[in-house]
Amino acid sequence: IGEGVSRTPVPGRKRRDIFATIRNDRLWLVGILCILCGIIKESFSMWAPVILTMLLGMDVQSSLLFLMMFPFGQALGSLFSAWLIRNTRDKIRVPLIVEYGVMTVCCAGLFVPDMPVALIILLMVMISAMANAGGNTYFGFLPMSYRTKGMVSTLSGSFDFCSYVGSALSSFVFASVLSGESITPLAMLWGGIAVVSIVLTALVRIPEME
Repeated sequence: IGEGVSRTPVPGRKRRDIFATIRNDRLWLVGILCILCGIIKESFSMWAPVILTMLLGMDVQSSLLFLMMFPFGQALGSLFSAWLIRNTRDKIRVPLIVEYGVMTVCCAGLFVPDMPVALIILLMVMISAMANAGGNTYFGFLPMSYRTKGMVSTLSGSFDFCSYVGSALSSFVFASVLSGESITPLAMLWGGIAVVSIVLTALVRIPEME
């Protein structure tokens, strides 16, 4: 009789294993990273037209042309993240640090005085692309590192939820930042998020993709 007993995982034990992995690998930090990433991504999805017209003084017709650059840049960001992971032998941490490093440099470039508007927009497109690259890594590649533990859907859903939390918070953040007449506060916000994200990424214990 004992041999016929099915050895299926106990649900309570599986939940404990998941929470233990989240705690040991510090995956709760990835949740914070997804919130920060969501803030930046939403800033371009929702606020890009306002930034171009209010802060950069562009007219509506000209801004429509430049707004088309952001979806294109985000698509390139997704391809860039996949290329980075493929060329760093599936080490998740390295691509994230590279992406946020590029974002930090672009944010620093926004502090250059008397910069042409076209170059400012190009730097913002790069920031948007790197934020999308980070999101692609969080939602698509990082959970695959826990495939053998059966945590892919759990982590993907959790990280996606955290990103939406960041999107909701961005409305409050940018409402106060955009009250000025300069892009400098935005550059400080984006750059600060990028630097904090580099530090948090270094603290997370992310295994290689299995």
